[in-house]
Amino acid sequence: MKKMSKIKHDHTELNKEVKKYEKIQTDANNNLQGISDFMDDFKVNHENNVKDVRSVKSSISKVANYLADNTLELRNEIKTVVNNAKQENEILQSTVIDLQCRSMKNNLVFTGLAETEGENTEEVIRIVIDNQKNICYVHSGFLGHNNDAFCYQQIRQIGPGLENDFPAHCFILADSIYPNAPPLVTPFKSTDIVRRPRLEQKRQRKFNLLHGKRRVYVEHVIKELKTFRVIGALYRHPRWEMSSIVELCTALAKRRADLIKDVYS
Repeated sequence: MKKMSKIKHDHTELNKEVKKYEKIQTDANNNLQGISDFMDDFKVNHENNVKDVRSVKSSISKVANYLADNTLELRNEIKTVVNNAKQENEILQSTVIDLQCRSMKNNLVFTGLAETEGENTEEVIRIVIDNQKNICYVHSGFLGHNNDAFCYQQIRQIGPGLENDFPAHCFILADSIYPNAPPLVTPFKSTDIVRRPRLEQKRQRKFNLLHGKRRVYVEHVIKELKTFRVIGALYRHPRWEMSSIVELCTALAKRRADLIKDVYS
């Protein structure tokens, strides 16, 4: 009897253990199902995320291409605008210098010197300087209303072996009204520049700009010449004295400039 009771007891305990493990297995199966459902959801979400990332990547690529195209176009536009601005600036500088020269070149034209009734005369001065602003040649006494080119033809000829000897490899910068023939070098005319190719236009405008900057030097020298009061009152003197007064003041102005240079150098 005791053995049967023990067997029943062991059987009962075994059933309890079996039920316990069955419950554990059921819970494990439920957990595995939850994990499986989670993995399925994760897989779906991952695929959706991959699609979204691809879509975003495609959009970014399109935006990048669009920005690259626009950036290139914008750079070309900016480059064009900058080049046009540079050309306009060069033209403006050349125009300003030309206007300065035009307004200054006739500063030493003295009108109203008529001594004979009905006669119309003027005293014109022509000065040639070197790169150091030293006066190399001066000529005055062109009576009558003459333009610059005609006055140049009346002075003693300048050139190698001529009355006014001049090195063969040197040139004189002159205004556009003068003849463009050696030893004179005149700027390019705006009407001729516009007919040239773009690169040639740029070169000619740059040449005119440098030409104008150098040509203004003679106006600085004339300013030194006008420091003498007798030049401002030149019309009060007899006509036959005018050329002598101008040439004497030119020599004094040259000497004055040399003294100032020696003192401050």
